[in-house]
Amino acid sequence: RPIQIPDRMIQLPTLFPFGKPAFDSGLIITSLFITVLLIVNMLASIRVVEAAVKKFGGTVGKRRERPAGFAASISHLLSGLSGGIAPVPISGAAGFIETTKLPSKKPFLLGSVFVIIISMIPLFMNAFASLPSPVGFAVNFVVFSTMAGLAFTEFDSYEKAEQKRIRSIIGLALLTGVGVMFVPESALSGMHPILISLLSNGLVLGTLLAIAIDRTQLIKKKKSDNLVSSEDGR
Repeated sequence: RPIQIPDRMIQLPTLFPFGKPAFDSGLIITSLFITVLLIVNMLASIRVVEAAVKKFGGTVGKRRERPAGFAASISHLLSGLSGGIAPVPISGAAGFIETTKLPSKKPFLLGSVFVIIISMIPLFMNAFASLPSPVGFAVNFVVFSTMAGLAFTEFDSYEKAEQKRIRSIIGLALLTGVGVMFVPESALSGMHPILISLLSNGLVLGTLLAIAIDRTQLIKKKKSDNLVSSEDGR
């Protein structure tokens, strides 16, 4: 689509650009689910990035879960106040390291500064917004294809007994998440907003289902092991 010419060169963020916050039960429940999803995603991203950094000779310091969670909470708060999209830690960062073979933080810091600068120049933002979606997908294709390889590498690191359990979890979560994406919106009409928010998001539903199945199986396995241990001790 044609690029829209803005009426100003620089546009600084404003507070609540879309109006004052409104209470919505469905949105609040979705936010809670998304929070769980983001925490799981953050922990997974930290783990695969550490593996990628070590692979190419980089150094990894102490555990970064708490600082990363604190930084993410601040960025999401500021993004919500200014009507922006908050940065989300994804495993694609490890794919970027695998593709470029650069374990340094400098490319990520420079990229973040560059994004902040161009986000305040409406002409640049309008130019990027006019690009077709397939262009963005093509740029991320190499990075995300490498990320898929990292997922299989992580899967192969588990013992064979665990791999069988993980396969079932992946299959159920993947098919459930993809399946609900094909459910028409009309099928969800009349339901409670909380159910609509959950059933209309395949990523959230699939991730929550994977977590629930994994926790349930681990609890059953622990109870079974304790029962066997108690019987052996008699």
